Amino acid sequence: MSYFYTTKEKLEKATEIHGSQFLEGCRIVLGDSVPLGNGKFREKGVDALLVADLVYHAAQKNCSYAVVVSNDSDFAHALRRVEDFGCNTGVIAIGVPAAERLQNACDDYHILDVAWMIKERWATELPKDAPDAA
Repeated sequence: MSYFYTTKEKLEKATEIHGSQFLEGCRIVLGDSVPLGNGKFREKGVDALLVADLVYHAAQKNCSYAVVVSNDSDFAHALRRVEDFGCNTGVIAIGVPAAERLQNACDDYHILDVAWMIKERWATELPKDAPDAA
């Protein structure tokens, strides 16, 4: 099972940009959003939801391999705890390398090049005037 952790606002923006099928087959887990007053929102609790589920599923032996798609080094400690339960781990970074701390915390590390993803139709190129995506 694949999980996608985000907020309602970011999910709506990503769906608008990438289409409704881009998360087909994923279980969507929504965290909270805090309005910043300028029309933008800040995520609240999304990372904590991911970590809680990651450790829970490893402890319950619901998975033998967990992959986190992120560049956020805050997940390094959670990946080590998951490995304590016998679960192998992987990290996939998109576009830019993950922090060394995160790379060193997992069994397998891969970086996906954005140009390659567009060529393989895993992603679409945004117009130059498009707002930042989720």
